[in-house]
Amino acid sequence: MPPGCGHGILSFDSDKTMNQDRATSRLKALADPNRLRILRILEQEEISVSELTEILGMVQSRVSGHLGVLRDAGLVRHRRQGTSAFYSLAEEGEPHATWVAVRETLPEPEETVADRHRLADTLSRRRERTREFFDRAAAAWDESR
Repeated sequence: MPPGCGHGILSFDSDKTMNQDRATSRLKALADPNRLRILRILEQEEISVSELTEILGMVQSRVSGHLGVLRDAGLVRHRRQGTSAFYSLAEEGEPHATWVAVRETLPEPEETVADRHRLADTLSRRRERTREFFDRAAAAWDESR
């Protein structure tokens, strides 16, 4: 049988190509400064798309597009809660290792400090909305008893 035609060799070549494609996809995803900003924010906290638009000062469609690229590259995870989508950093596997390696080689951009302040403000507002919700729910519960 000619070299390269054995089943195991073809499988290996196919797997190698797939791995290269995934690595290329991850590196392309990490080539955009806005996506790097998003990943730095997600390192701090799981956050909704609407909260990210607030922090980044971008329209929702643009933020969602960036999140889609990051999700397809395996760099972020998402979950639905009601009508909201929450995103967090993928914290395991090759995608995470790639992010850590890239992050450690890059200087921290100036906007990172401002993003962290806006994140803290956003989380504070989230906690306040949650407290208000439960205060209203408790009042309604008390009235119904």
